[in-house]
Amino acid sequence: MSLKEGTCPKCSSKDIYTNKKCNPRGERGQIVISGWKWMWIDLYLCMDCGFFEEYVNEKDFKEEKNREKIKSTWSKV
Repeated sequence: MSLKEGTCPKCSSKDIYTNKKCNPRGERGQIVISGWKWMWIDLYLCMDCGFFEEYVNEKDFKEEKNREKIKSTWSKV
């Protein structure tokens, strides 16, 4: 169960909103990969309890250059 699927895992609410279809803007809505390259973040928010989840935008995540840059600069857990 996840907000992305339309149900809050904390309170089971279905009153979920996302910025996915909004024009991307602001530092909170992106992950900087390097220099002038970034990936946008889609946010999902439960309007009943305030729980939220973040996901890298699918289009940006599927771009292999982005994934390779992260693998070469970030630490694997």
